[in-house]
Amino acid sequence: MKLYSMLGSDTARVDLGLVTAGAVSFILFFWIFPLVHPYSAADYGLGKQNAQRTAVEIAGELRFQSEFEAVSRFRTESELLDSLQNQVGFSEFYSNPLYKSLYPVFYWRTEILLDREVRQRTIGFQERTARSIYLNLNEEGELIGLENPHQLLSLPGIRNSVFREALGWDIPDDLFSGREEEVLTFFQFDLSAGVETKEPDWASSEKALPVVLGSAAAEKLALYYLEKSAWPAAHFETESAEMDSFSDTEAVLVTFLLSSPPSDQQMRVQIRVLPDGSLGSMQKEYAFDADVISNSANILSALQSIAVLVFVFWIIVLLFIRFRQRLVDTKAAILVAVLAGFIIPAIIILSELYSYQQEFGELDIYFISGLLVGTGFLAAFSSVGYFTVTAISDSITRQAWKEKLRSVDLLRSGHFFNVPLGRAIVRGISWGLIFSLLWVLTLLVIPGGHFTPAEELYGDSTYIPYITLLFENAVFGLLITQIVFLIFVGMIRKSFHSELLIFPAVLLILLLLDPLPFSFSNYSAEFATYAVAALFFGWIYLRDDFLTLLISALVYLTLITTSPGWLLFHSPDTLGFILFIIILVAAFIYGGTNLYKGKSAEELPDFVPDYLLELASENRIRQELQIARKVQQSFLPSETPDAKGLDIAAICKPAFETGGDYYDFIRIDKERLAIAIGDVSGKGIQAAFFMTFTKGLLHALCNEYGSATEVMKRTNLIFRKNARKGTFISLIFGIFNERDSEFHFSRAGHNPLLFYSAREKQLHVFQPQGLAVGMADHETFSKYITEKVIKLEKDDIIILFTDGIVEAVNKKRILYGEKRLHQIIRKYNRLTAAEIIGKIEKDLNIFGEETEQYDDMTIVIMKKTR
Repeated sequence: MKLYSMLGSDTARVDLGLVTAGAVSFILFFWIFPLVHPYSAADYGLGKQNAQRTAVEIAGELRFQSEFEAVSRFRTESELLDSLQNQVGFSEFYSNPLYKSLYPVFYWRTEILLDREVRQRTIGFQERTARSIYLNLNEEGELIGLENPHQLLSLPGIRNSVFREALGWDIPDDLFSGREEEVLTFFQFDLSAGVETKEPDWASSEKALPVVLGSAAAEKLALYYLEKSAWPAAHFETESAEMDSFSDTEAVLVTFLLSSPPSDQQMRVQIRVLPDGSLGSMQKEYAFDADVISNSANILSALQSIAVLVFVFWIIVLLFIRFRQRLVDTKAAILVAVLAGFIIPAIIILSELYSYQQEFGELDIYFISGLLVGTGFLAAFSSVGYFTVTAISDSITRQAWKEKLRSVDLLRSGHFFNVPLGRAIVRGISWGLIFSLLWVLTLLVIPGGHFTPAEELYGDSTYIPYITLLFENAVFGLLITQIVFLIFVGMIRKSFHSELLIFPAVLLILLLLDPLPFSFSNYSAEFATYAVAALFFGWIYLRDDFLTLLISALVYLTLITTSPGWLLFHSPDTLGFILFIIILVAAFIYGGTNLYKGKSAEELPDFVPDYLLELASENRIRQELQIARKVQQSFLPSETPDAKGLDIAAICKPAFETGGDYYDFIRIDKERLAIAIGDVSGKGIQAAFFMTFTKGLLHALCNEYGSATEVMKRTNLIFRKNARKGTFISLIFGIFNERDSEFHFSRAGHNPLLFYSAREKQLHVFQPQGLAVGMADHETFSKYITEKVIKLEKDDIIILFTDGIVEAVNKKRILYGEKRLHQIIRKYNRLTAAEIIGKIEKDLNIFGEETEQYDDMTIVIMKKTR
């Protein structure tokens, strides 16, 4: 029933239409894509094994011998391809056999290792140099080039067949038998004007004299190799011949110029021949307007570099700010960072090991050790980078547009079988296929809308390429989509509250980052591609969510990067393409199953990251503390009482958190006034609760017991029965008798009472013994509690305070201290009680230099006025 009900819904019909459009786009893509991809004109039929075998045979004919296995790769001449695509219709042009032979865009490059040079660099490390030649074959397996960067000589000896066919000389086969090393000294080039080359009398005794080969002979030798190669020699003419140095011997470099090029692209073939008739090198040279391209590329590259630097600085600042605000989900960021820190170095290691093994024919421990050290730093850098990007992207988007993370949150919370996840997968795949077709159509309608593949097939650059390519696309696609959409788009929506600004912003970022792993033949095609991508993916993001966008981007990216696997079937990339199709089908089936059988959105819980729960909990606690502080303040006296002959002032300055400071005035009868000050251990709501509890006890006991000591004893007894172990109150409780001006007080572990005698002009410190309330049982408490009596005269002052006064600290972590408090009291003893408190408060502010207050500050001053 659920299946039929879903098919009848509007959402199901939209999804069904989207899937249909995706399937049609998939089919049309394979039909149209060859029109814009140059590989459609390439011929991979020779195959790697045949190319390798043919190259080895040709190397043998040229007398290069190797004991190592040759390595062949199918390559693209990217710059030449770009030039031709901008001038002609490439597929039609390249289908002409003559033009194809004149401009070999695709070719087989075979490395033949002749020797390995090992040099000791530092203790325990070596530097190795591969001394190789590179034979280039066209798509049919015919020679078009010999690259010899190390100027390696072939086996010594006269090339009789070369001299016979090039110059018509019939050199006896046994002429240099046993003296092959002398050939390069017996034959010499001399390109001076007027030098004629004549075949010597090989039977004459003068045969030991050097044989001089003039310019004409050198050109004929070079022409011989040109004609033996796949180059159509009839379409080339000799442009120049000049002396050249080659491996400590003389050689001639002959340049052949394409006489009537069928395009604006000029072509030259340079052949280097040695006096013994051997081939030193054969290389093509093509000229194009490099200055314009180079200047434009340099400007764009500079802009991209600046953009990346600005972004890195900005992202670091954002991370710092959000860490301080505690708005970072470290769990998700750490997971992504660990995966990236493993995957990226693994990709690099596989690629470097493959390249080294292909170049040297083997691996060695020195290279592997150095590689592991280097990739260790790369792993750390990758982890930090992905942690930063993931943390910032999640934080910004969750604040600005949290519904875009709905599907991702389901995955994070372990919900793998539900409708929202299935819809994201199915839609993501369908959108990715649709965009792939739209991208191809864009290239078709844009003048010169072609793109240029990499010089080598991905499968020829690493081990297990069918796996590494998928992982490379995944980590790369995740990074780019997070940067573009979760960070930049999230910031734009948060700052401007406009969704229309998303499209130009995405376009600008894509142009600056240029994230695609392939290049375009011109800037118009590149701009059009990114413009369509900005509109399309921006619309997907507005319509759906981030997971849908990510999947669609990965489908497009992988479909394009694996395309050589079917355009050049049986190539190293074919297995990667097949694996991608299998994963694509499996993902679609998984998404479809989720879509029609998974839990609905209403059945799924909302996901809230731990850091948001912690912030919410802290806000809730902060609100509770504010309420508790208001309650605490409400229990303190709102005004000082009127007492005959006594000037009373008090202040309680609470810290940020609710504390347990307490003071109170209790009128016992017309002549007696009780004064109390205390400090409950701990902070927060618990301290505030016991403060109010103590207030209630004192109010109840004052009228029942007339002695300060008895009130303290009863308070300790009741408090200890009700408070949990470890909770106590330091307290001073006293009773002022207005009739005889005496203050009877007891001290229970509190700060000392200060008494300033106006007659003596001295400040006395009274600290009678006594344990804190709640610290000891009734018997022990009663044993130590005492009562002290102070007789007050005119202008005498009694000061009661809590430890928050004398234990206040400044920025240098220095205590305010009792000594400084005593100085203030002595200095301002003539002022009223309120004025003295004002002076103390002002001095505390000066001392603290606006540092945060960590404890409540309470002080009560009583001054005898008559």
